[in-house]
Amino acid sequence: MSGASGMPVPALRLVVRLGGEGAAVPSGWEDALVAVVRPRDVDGENVPSVGEPRRVAASGPAHAPGCVDLADMALALARCGQLRRVAEPGVPSGQRLSAEALISAMPELLRPLLPGVWRTAESLVGQADDALQARDMALLARVAHTLRGMAANYVMPEWAACAAALECSARYADMAAASDALAWLRAALSGLSGLSGLSGLAGLPELPDLAK
Repeated sequence: MSGASGMPVPALRLVVRLGGEGAAVPSGWEDALVAVVRPRDVDGENVPSVGEPRRVAASGPAHAPGCVDLADMALALARCGQLRRVAEPGVPSGQRLSAEALISAMPELLRPLLPGVWRTAESLVGQADDALQARDMALLARVAHTLRGMAANYVMPEWAACAAALECSARYADMAAASDALAWLRAALSGLSGLSGLSGLAGLPELPDLAK
């Protein structure tokens, strides 16, 4: 990757730390972005209601010590602005998730349902965008929760993780993180629309409009 001058641009470096653990930033990485991951932020059990201050202390262990899941990572990346970065069209393709990768875990039996999945996701992302623009964080959390469940049902873990990050950001009323998570979902939706043969497959009915 090169900058405007043609000189190589150094790769972005990111330090991921578990909340509550005092491990020091590695020597030579002092200028890197630091993403703090707090397990259980996105599992729905210890997320505060809209308007409640964000917790600083880490919650109880949801995973084995030293481990996080994809949703925890998505939230951390959203909070430091990196989900938006990897969703932007100008980012080299090798640093973005392809449409094929987004559905790689989906069983072949479910592949014919992709057009309906895409239409449902398009509707939900639109509702989420409207809710974010209106700063209606309660509605945004509900829409994100629905999108998260749909992605999980169709075995799309990256979608589910970023929808979980969007849901948690909405519950924290964290506009910046919610905007980044939604930007990633919007870019993923755009990527899926270009999948070969998508328009020729059977569809599914839409989910109800949660804004009504």
